[in-house]
Amino acid sequence: MNFKFVHTLPILLLAAFILAFSNGPAGGDGGNGPRMQDRSGSPYAHSQGPNCAACHNNGSFNPGLTIELLEDGNAVAEYVPGQTYTLRYTVEANAGSPNKYGVQSVVLTTSDDANAGTFGDAPSGTRVAPIDDRSYFEHSTGSNDNTFEIEWTAPEEELGDITIYASGIAANGNGTNGGDNGTAATLTVAQTINVSSSSLPELLPIDVTIFPNPVKNVLNLELKSSIQGTYQMDILDIQGTVLASSQIALDFETNRISENVNHLSPGIYLVRITDGQKLVTGKMIKQ
Repeated sequence: MNFKFVHTLPILLLAAFILAFSNGPAGGDGGNGPRMQDRSGSPYAHSQGPNCAACHNNGSFNPGLTIELLEDGNAVAEYVPGQTYTLRYTVEANAGSPNKYGVQSVVLTTSDDANAGTFGDAPSGTRVAPIDDRSYFEHSTGSNDNTFEIEWTAPEEELGDITIYASGIAANGNGTNGGDNGTAATLTVAQTINVSSSSLPELLPIDVTIFPNPVKNVLNLELKSSIQGTYQMDILDIQGTVLASSQIALDFETNRISENVNHLSPGIYLVRITDGQKLVTGKMIKQ
């Protein structure tokens, strides 16, 4: 295992490259530009080596990488602007017993790959380092533990979905990158839907069930209603923008409704049923 992150470059650049990456990729660009420091697998990473597997790739550990966004120890699929969470990265070997582990990660807006949020203080053996206008969390020394954690505060402004990019290493600790393995993963987290309750504060007496959820191409609704009539069904994005609307008729019974959502991008949406004064909502996860 070599946590200097030595990569395949021309001989004249090799020495500089070793020195630049002695404390993790963000430690220097090896004279090859800042994008070479990004090994997180993000869209900003250099195509010559977008993640750790570019060099750490001939071992037999077959590792996987899990990314979790935690609130009070529980994994969440949405974030609230300005709130602080814990990011947890776990490098898990599916074979053998690695001696050392490493990680690098960046959090970007899904829409335009800009830096999203702020990392907290780096725990021992890790650090937070800048690459251009993005902030990266990475190991500073090889870790005996396969789990890395750091606090992350979501951006105050409403930026929509964010994507966490990360790359990890499972290493044998032999002093070179031979016999190691790299792995990479992403996690997209939606901004919590914030729909104002001031204009439509009262709830309709309708129980909404979305099945299956997550949804692939067709949204199936089961609506148990104690009222009857014609209502408007809206599908909204996380900013509260109405993307689709239709009229539905409900009876005093269990009503089943299907809606094609194949055109929607993966993410979290709100399904709203309203009579113009009262409403009821359900959350849909689109795969």
